[in-house]
Amino acid sequence: AFLVYDIYLVEPRFVFTLTSAEDFLVLFVFLAVAVLTGGLAGRLREAQRRAETRARTSGALFRASEEFSASGHEDAVRQALAQRIAETGREAVVFEDGRWWSAPAGVEPPEPLAAAAALAQVATGQVDAWRLRPLRADGQALGLAAWRSTGRLHADDDERLVDVLVDMAGAAIARSRLSGARAEIQARERTDQLR
Repeated sequence: AFLVYDIYLVEPRFVFTLTSAEDFLVLFVFLAVAVLTGGLAGRLREAQRRAETRARTSGALFRASEEFSASGHEDAVRQALAQRIAETGREAVVFEDGRWWSAPAGVEPPEPLAAAAALAQVATGQVDAWRLRPLRADGQALGLAAWRSTGRLHADDDERLVDVLVDMAGAAIARSRLSGARAEIQARERTDQLR
């Protein structure tokens, strides 16, 4: 903008010249305005990026909450958990009693990971490149979630999202078990009433 001003609007025209103190003042003002505008635009862009990340995280948590709540069976919750973790750009496997659910389709857990899950070494940590986190609710172990990155860099927000998804799935599995136990108790009560 300063060059356009100097070449086209200041006499002599079509020649770049800095001949007076006013020209230097104009240069300084243009520079100050450019730096200020650039800084404000950068902050606005960063705020927009943070807002989009929060909106994406909130949306993912809402969808996961709906899906976990709608799933009446533990296996469906575990498969949904693997799918939700995979949507964050990772490979995911969920273990429970020698069975496993994975996403995306075709992901097979490596032998050390399967062995750790089979030995009930359910602890937060890592095996090879896989991050491990137990599915827990009310102090009860309900399985093991494992995931690894597929090459994309993940922000801390993404890691927190996966941790929250694992916690939500643990609560949904516990709720499913309680619902099953409640149905069984009600069935026994009806049987006793009929007797």
